[in-house]
Amino acid sequence: MVVTLRHMAPLLGMYWALVPFMMGATSRSIVMTFGGMGGSCLAVAFTRMWYLRSAELASEWRLLLLIPGDFSAKGKRVLQDWLRTAQKRAIGTAMTYVARGVLERLVRWVFARG
Repeated sequence: MVVTLRHMAPLLGMYWALVPFMMGATSRSIVMTFGGMGGSCLAVAFTRMWYLRSAELASEWRLLLLIPGDFSAKGKRVLQDWLRTAQKRAIGTAMTYVARGVLERLVRWVFARG
C-alpha cells in the first residue's frame, strides 16, 4: 500500500487539491462521480502493484519495498546472503544459550541432590 501511494503521490496531490474547489462549485453528483473515479483508480493501482510485486511481497526482502527506488538482482542476492548468515548466527547463538542454560540447571540439580 505504501509503495502504491508513493507511486501515485502526484495524482493524489492533484486529486486532493481539486476536491475543495469541486465541492464548492459543482453539484454533489459530479463530486460523487469524481470521487468514484478516484477510488477506482486507486483500487486498480493497488491491485496492479499487488500482482506485479507479489513475488517480492512474499520474499525475505519485502521491507525493502518501503525504501524509495528499486534494488537490482545483485543487490537482492547480497542482501539474501547477508540474511542467511545473520539467521545462522542467531540460531547458533540461541542454541549456545539454550545449551548453557540446560547444562547449568543440570549441574544445579545434580549438586542439590548430592
